[in-house]
Amino acid sequence: MTAMSPTIHDELKLRRSIREFTKDLIPCGIRERLMEKAMGCRDSIVFKFVWDDESGNMFNVFRRSYGMFKNVRNYAICYTSGCNDDLIEAGYISMSLTMEAMRLGIGTCITTGSYDPSHIIPEPDSHGLKIAYVMAIGYASPKSRIINRIGFRLMHRHNMNAADLLADGTHIGSIPDNILIGIEAVASAPSAYNRHPLRFYIGDDGRISVRSSSPLELGIAKWAYEAASGLPFPSANISPL
Repeated sequence: MTAMSPTIHDELKLRRSIREFTKDLIPCGIRERLMEKAMGCRDSIVFKFVWDDESGNMFNVFRRSYGMFKNVRNYAICYTSGCNDDLIEAGYISMSLTMEAMRLGIGTCITTGSYDPSHIIPEPDSHGLKIAYVMAIGYASPKSRIINRIGFRLMHRHNMNAADLLADGTHIGSIPDNILIGIEAVASAPSAYNRHPLRFYIGDDGRISVRSSSPLELGIAKWAYEAASGLPFPSANISPL
């Protein structure tokens, strides 16, 4: 009997943010596959991939929420104009990169602050653009330090599910199954501090909408929802929750 291939939701639940890497080189074919995922975006979004940075200085910082990175020799810097539409697309592309890397046996970690910006040499194409995030890339170390294991447990004390992402007063039983699949995938997608700053609403007409306080995380959620459900992402707006 042939085993069923994992669903997008299964893959999202297996995904982990990696902070400690081996020193193994990433083959050229894998590098090209990852860079292809960042191609074709609008002119106001620029990706710079850095491979084999032996200095390790870029991530030689400590953040209480992220712990300490180790052996980060490969990373991608995402620049955007800073407008909401760009940040949404940048978040969407980050998930495309993350999941492609995972399927290729490569670990990643997206961070918006756990890096040293003084070690970034601006790209000519990024003039006037701002860094949206930096993605660490590499083969995951089989062992992690105690401080990072503790940090992971603290951040994941409460794993969210679909019900957590519904606006107050919205009952999970009122959500159609195909839409619920998408919301469950969003709950399993990466989120800073595992917060998932967005909520799904059902209007009086039965239409689904989304509100989020973070355009970058809205883009991540959009990828997870569409990939898992096969449906277009509901209409969304950026505003405080």
